[in-house]
Amino acid sequence: METLFDPSVYQFDAHSLPVLGVGVLLFALGFFVNLQERASALGLWYLAFSWSVGTYCLGAGFSYATLDAQYALAWERFAHVGVSLIPGAFFSVTALILGKVRRYFRFSVAIVLVSVGMALASGWTDLVVVSNFVVPWGYYPSYGMLGIVNLIFFIAVLVSVYVLYIREYRKSRSVTHRQRLRGLMLSLGFGYLGAVDYLPVLGLQVFAFGYIPIFIFVLCTGFVLRRYRLVDITPELAASQILKTLRSPVVVVDLEGLVRIANDGALELLRTEGQPVLENPITSVLPGTLPDPPFADVEYRLNKEGRTVTLSLSASLLADARGKQLGTVFAAYDLTALKESQTRLEVLALHDALTGLPNRVLLFDRMSHLIALSSRESRKFALLYMDLDRFKAVNDQYGHSVGDRLLIQVASRLKGCIRDSDTVARVGGDEFVALCPEVGTKEALSVVAQKIVQSLQTPFEVNGLVVSIGVSIGISFFPDDGLDPDKLLTLADGAMYSVKEAGRGDFTFSPSKR
Repeated sequence: METLFDPSVYQFDAHSLPVLGVGVLLFALGFFVNLQERASALGLWYLAFSWSVGTYCLGAGFSYATLDAQYALAWERFAHVGVSLIPGAFFSVTALILGKVRRYFRFSVAIVLVSVGMALASGWTDLVVVSNFVVPWGYYPSYGMLGIVNLIFFIAVLVSVYVLYIREYRKSRSVTHRQRLRGLMLSLGFGYLGAVDYLPVLGLQVFAFGYIPIFIFVLCTGFVLRRYRLVDITPELAASQILKTLRSPVVVVDLEGLVRIANDGALELLRTEGQPVLENPITSVLPGTLPDPPFADVEYRLNKEGRTVTLSLSASLLADARGKQLGTVFAAYDLTALKESQTRLEVLALHDALTGLPNRVLLFDRMSHLIALSSRESRKFALLYMDLDRFKAVNDQYGHSVGDRLLIQVASRLKGCIRDSDTVARVGGDEFVALCPEVGTKEALSVVAQKIVQSLQTPFEVNGLVVSIGVSIGISFFPDDGLDPDKLLTLADGAMYSVKEAGRGDFTFSPSKR
């Protein structure tokens, strides 16, 4: 066997060279398709299929070219190693194309095992190829009983594949999938023509041109794979793509608490300057105390560049097929925008949209709390009901735009006249209420009310206009004038109207305090 590759024992001619060339092309084709499919399961099985056929062509080509019967027999057995492997590889390709790997798993395993067994018998025993004989284009193999069995097995697998294609074609409603199947059935039809290579064994001196339809068969199958993107969509592939495209942060942590996987959303959210995410403890990436997994929708706050990010955090255990725990998967959903929106809605619900002051709802809520507190601690507080003087005239003369800007300036001046602990609210168009805790004497309230009157008597500049208004104020006290918000507001409102009737621009107390 040392001289198996000795050029002197070979005579390459028009019979052997095309077969050898096809063999080389099949090896290159399998490598190219597998490279394009990025070594997916389908790409790898197609590689095995094309290389099996390529092995047959190379072995047949050298057996035609050699001048020595023993060398020819070695190459013929080598060729039938490839022939024996074709059924297992092609059936596995078929199962992947049809998306029925699990359904045909046992059949695939059985066919692959038989194929491997036949390949071993072909290459290392004389049970398949027992001898050879001379034909016009070179040496040709003679088969033993196992060789006949191998041929029957080969044909049975190819026929069963064709039947599976037909059944799938009839059931499929997908136009693209039916186009795939038509292309595959056409290519398989060419493959059947390769059976002419067995005619010389039957005594028919027909040149073994089977390498041509077989090459077309493999080439067409590869073309269909590329044309219709028959990529093996495995759970692993789907999971990797989902993880890559998912915008919500996802982090996978091993049993030691180190971050092993983080998608782009997690890297963008959790990465800080000088602190990478991967291979770091989860406690440094998500600082603070986290509950033990599994847990779902736990609100978690993260300080990100001086801004508080609110997350809905969930965690689930990661386990293998046997249930053995491998780590933890943390998934988060950014609630920051939602929380900020909720806060804005709450502000709008409890505050005046124009001035930003508390509205009537918030005023009543604070009055109720203040009444409860003052009752418990025997304290007094005062309520100032204010109505702007001459505001309607300004609104009518200059329009609502000027009126709105004037109200904003009035609100600002009112806040400057009271303490931080006091509340000033807008309860109507030009009506305001001030709530003053722990101010229980007429003298103290007089100072506050006079300050407000004087402040609003100072002219306002609005849109280049000088506008003068005033304010009338009525004052009531808790508990002297009432024990509930409505009573206190009614008495203060009545006192305010008495100021209006007396000439405006002043303040007065409810009847009990006059």
